[in-house]
Amino acid sequence: MLKYFCSMKGFLNNVSNILKNRLLKQNVNQDDEDGTSVERFIINSFLVPEHPITRFSLKFKMQYLSGIQEVLCFFFVSNVKVRFCFEQLYRCLLNDTYNGDWEKPISLKKARSAISLKFEGLKLFTMSSSFWSDIFRIISISGEQKILNQPSFFDKLCDLQRFYDKKTLGKIHDFFLDSKKLTDNEIERLYLNDQLFKQQKEYSILVVGNMSAGKSTLINAIVGSKVERVKSTVCTSQLKYIYNKPYEDGITMTDGFSYAWTDKVDISVLDAMHIALHFKPRTRNRRCVLIDTPGVNYANESTHLNITANALNSKNYDIILYVMNALYFESNDEKRFLSTIAGINGKRIVIALNQLDQLNMDDDSIEQVVNEVKIYVRSMVNGKNISVVPISAKAAYLASAPQERLSKQERFTKEQYLKMFGSMFYDLGLYGTGTRSKKNDLSALSGLTNLLSNIDL
Repeated sequence: MLKYFCSMKGFLNNVSNILKNRLLKQNVNQDDEDGTSVERFIINSFLVPEHPITRFSLKFKMQYLSGIQEVLCFFFVSNVKVRFCFEQLYRCLLNDTYNGDWEKPISLKKARSAISLKFEGLKLFTMSSSFWSDIFRIISISGEQKILNQPSFFDKLCDLQRFYDKKTLGKIHDFFLDSKKLTDNEIERLYLNDQLFKQQKEYSILVVGNMSAGKSTLINAIVGSKVERVKSTVCTSQLKYIYNKPYEDGITMTDGFSYAWTDKVDISVLDAMHIALHFKPRTRNRRCVLIDTPGVNYANESTHLNITANALNSKNYDIILYVMNALYFESNDEKRFLSTIAGINGKRIVIALNQLDQLNMDDDSIEQVVNEVKIYVRSMVNGKNISVVPISAKAAYLASAPQERLSKQERFTKEQYLKMFGSMFYDLGLYGTGTRSKKNDLSALSGLTNLLSNIDL
């Protein structure tokens, strides 16, 4: 598994470079016509934790998967999304990576065998219900749902089904044509919940800031995983979209040409433009996206400012989250960018005032700095109502990330932060809300809880 993750960066990069302006690009760009945009595809729940097949033998599972693959390859061998979905089903049932041949079969013999598989002890109760639910779910989320309306397609499937189970096939077929009914089928239930999640209006947060303000670390804190590189040098060179999934389902990513999945965030695989995962520290499970922008003051790349300015001026977002370095809030870089933000009308703006934990309790006053920033911001933004939220992005990430995913060093640092933030001086939640944070609640102490409330997450 580790080898798979380590090689993924090269895989993504190679596919991006080789396949530009070729067939696979054309396939991905057909998303809008299929009704399955990149975002709507990767936020699906690809794993089915309580799949009916999971409790059976390896031989049984292999027969089942061989039949699923045969049907999918027979009709959709060139659809990269269909293959990706099958790979995740394979991973879910076998806890392994699929490395088989993805080719169009001559016949559907294996499919007939898989459909005929029986539950133990029940002679006529076959696995056809799960089989067709898996097939139709993959078809539907991969942008091929229109084929369900074709009589010739349904007739071909009926030829595979034994006479006493044709009613089952028709019932499942009808569900995926108009999935509004409640169901006890785990595969259908997961699909229905995904569709309900997608029906929510997407809430988008444009994250902006100067280089080294802590923007990447704060994004990691909001989602509860390391989806962004954290360096002293700039990393983001284009817009990057990070979507919330309805369930814990690993991380799905794409560079626009290929798709990949992982259950661990390895920094080497994160060249993808679109990433979907379940945000950990959310107060409600809403459909949302964080749009990460390049640091605007990177001297070696003037296009970064243009990319961010275009994103701001497009107004294709609901709220601006501006990450500001509290130690240099009066710098020329911050002044120039604050002036740019001030020119944006009709959008809420929240400033995450970061790195306040760097102040010294003997020589500095966090309260004074926060108040000075508020006065400074008001003087720069022509009376706009902009919220200023004190935060430590580093502490916030350690608070939101699952304990088991933290390294030994990170766990040690987290303990140090808990001791440090136990002092009223470093209680950043207090400066944001006026109320003392609970002891040992690092999310509140770091200011993350207050920030999530301010940006409606």
